[in-house]
Amino acid sequence: MYKKHLFFSLILAVFTFSASAQSIKELIKKYDNSQEYKNYNLLLIFDSTKVDVHETGLSYNNQHTLYKILTYKGANKLSNLQFDYDPQSAFVKIKKVVIYKKDGTQKQLELNTTLDYPAPAHMIYWGARQKIIVVGLLEPGYAV
Repeated sequence: MYKKHLFFSLILAVFTFSASAQSIKELIKKYDNSQEYKNYNLLLIFDSTKVDVHETGLSYNNQHTLYKILTYKGANKLSNLQFDYDPQSAFVKIKKVVIYKKDGTQKQLELNTTLDYPAPAHMIYWGARQKIIVVGLLEPGYAV
């Protein structure tokens, strides 16, 4: 018999990196009325991951992502944020989700609405799960 070692990953949707709310608003505004992306539904402004690995092998992956919505089709794609994980070797905690509206205001989502359910399976996944947070109605010009 062998000893089974599990290494846990903590995947976070986090809004805590060095980018301030002001610099994020400036990034969003930078891409207003940009003809360069007129044929796109979404614009990924940034996607960064900070990984903190401990001596035990435990790692914390902090993700910080910002999307700008360019069309209603893009808005539909971001109306739910979904995070897949294997509960035997990982854990997902959504720390913060912010919607930046066209008028410059922002709305932080309530995280107590996050759902955790078995992942849909068309093959054998041995207990894979998904966390989802409903973002709701979005419009072109918004950022999440």
